[in-house]
Amino acid sequence: ALPIYVAEWNLEVERVLPQLKVTIKTDNKDWRVHVDQMHQHKDGIEAALKETKGYLDKLQNEIGKTLEKVGSREKYINNQLEPFVQEYRAAQAQLSEAKEQYQHGSGGVTERTRILSEITEELEKIKQEMEDKGSSMTDGAPLVKIKQALTKIKQGDRKS
Repeated sequence: ALPIYVAEWNLEVERVLPQLKVTIKTDNKDWRVHVDQMHQHKDGIEAALKETKGYLDKLQNEIGKTLEKVGSREKYINNQLEPFVQEYRAAQAQLSEAKEQYQHGSGGVTERTRILSEITEELEKIKQEMEDKGSSMTDGAPLVKIKQALTKIKQGDRKS
């Protein structure tokens, strides 16, 4: 009777076995999974840091050397150009002074031009007045009128 139970038992086990399998699903909310991921990321970052730190140090050294070269060339160029810079500054000062003198001189010219214009205008008025007086002196019309008036008066005396 025992072998029958064993055979039945084996059949029952085969039938129920798929339902008895335990599968553990990884829950993303489980903190252990997060801690493991953090350790993995930390290890990856440290490995990348070791690799890139060497490149960055080398790049820093190259940039430092380049900056030193640029600085020394700048000093050399500045020393070579210093006489020209001094000359340029002196020329700028002379230009500024000349501009100031020009402004001062041109202000005087403007004022004198204005005065000349006023004098010329006054002279024209006087010339016109002189011309009017001269033409009235040579004009015989007023004299003729006086003679005519005297003649009328004389004729008026004769009639009366």
